[in-house]
Amino acid sequence: MTPAPRSSSASPGTPDLYDPTDHATAEAVVWSGQHAVVVGSAGRSDATPSTANPVFVDGARYHGWIRAIDDRGAAGWTRRLEGGREVHVRAVASLGDDLVIAGEHRDGDARVYTGWVARIAPDGSERWRLDRLGAAGVTGLQAVAVRGDGTVVAGGTRRGKAWLVAIDGQGKLGWEHDVAGLDEVTSLMAAGGGVVAAGIIGRTTTSAGTSRVIAVDATGVTRWSTEAPERGRGELYAIAPLADGGIAVGQAPGADGRDGAWIVRFEANGAIRSSQVVPATGVDAARAVAATADGGFVVAGESLEALRGRRGRVWRFDGAGKQLWQQAYGDREALVRGVAATPDGGAVVVGATQAIGAMLQPWIFGVDRQGAQRWTVQ
Repeated sequence: MTPAPRSSSASPGTPDLYDPTDHATAEAVVWSGQHAVVVGSAGRSDATPSTANPVFVDGARYHGWIRAIDDRGAAGWTRRLEGGREVHVRAVASLGDDLVIAGEHRDGDARVYTGWVARIAPDGSERWRLDRLGAAGVTGLQAVAVRGDGTVVAGGTRRGKAWLVAIDGQGKLGWEHDVAGLDEVTSLMAAGGGVVAAGIIGRTTTSAGTSRVIAVDATGVTRWSTEAPERGRGELYAIAPLADGGIAVGQAPGADGRDGAWIVRFEANGAIRSSQVVPATGVDAARAVAATADGGFVVAGESLEALRGRRGRVWRFDGAGKQLWQQAYGDREALVRGVAATPDGGAVVVGATQAIGAMLQPWIFGVDRQGAQRWTVQ
């Protein structure tokens, strides 16, 4: 049997989690204790024949990684996660002083995947891991949240259907359910003893889908389900709790028909409080959101500009939903995947950048409460 994902340590601050020949991305970030903890995946294609089908060439080899960084950008501990042919880490959440991570895993030559979840101690060691979750196929987990009782809930897709998995704090599987009304769970947050999921339905290869926000109780039963249809086709990629409900962000067409950063606020019962597409001169997308200590929230994503290409962008809002500032970052093609608010009002933003002719490489940077860039790790 091919081994499941396993963790191996790396010396603090060493950059051996990925190298310039890897295709590597930072996928998510959470603020935990005194550090931002960043997770991602890296790998390459070496064009080796498949033993299952010698005609089919599949050289994919990917591993996951975890990296702790303080609020000045200095590296702390790191971990590399390997096993099988591919290990991808898509999401991270805090569980007390620990972390939980979730993603997908591929064992052998067949291009089929399953989900996996692990609990990580403050020093980066693994407390437990549950792997091969879900029916093998187009299956994976890309969101994770921790309920107030310590139960871990992860979400994603299982063979074309939105899917949630609940695991207790000791690593025992509680339940797993498909989520009616969604094809894919894109993000999760804990709320009211259960979780609230954002997700997408109806996406095709040529058209964006529509989105719903759905709350489920501690047993996985749906409590309420809300669609924001006034924007037509639009996709929500991230969600975060606020004192009066929550905030979900994504991409939808604005009044001028151009796709922009979509900001949706909802109440604790699912009622839509506000929905807006931020005006822009290019094509924007909001990919991540985090609540800030002052009751507001910070949104991170991308702007596609005609002359400068795709750059990172961050928007800051106060507790009333008023935009305080927005700022673009980077000087090369960029993807943004996660944001975490820091205790001093700033934020850590993660994703990937790509120079001409080079591979995608992780991009991690910090901004202060006014949006000025403080440091960058690449």
